[in-house]
Amino acid sequence: MWTAITTGDPALAADAVPALDEAGRREAARELPGPISLVRKAIAERDRRRGVWTGGEEWIEPMRVAGAGVLSGAAAVTAWLPRRDFTRIHPTSPAGSRRSPSGHCCG
Repeated sequence: MWTAITTGDPALAADAVPALDEAGRREAARELPGPISLVRKAIAERDRRRGVWTGGEEWIEPMRVAGAGVLSGAAAVTAWLPRRDFTRIHPTSPAGSRRSPSGHCCG
């Protein structure tokens, strides 16, 4: 599942969830949202090594999918999906908020 998140593949994340048994789902749910800061750092480091800037937001949708798949109960999933951690800051991000890094609306 973490490969799906770090490569930005929500379909792969969705495919990984059914492969988990109940104990695996509980373990993954306990680990969330811990990996968020690790994923952000890993993507920033990857971009730095490549000499590019992708905005580092490709992990957001797979992370949402993973959480929705492993968290138990509608309330937990409902709280997970709109997390502030998932706010897109790059103004051209598809399906994301149109917020600048300063938090001001840019369009």
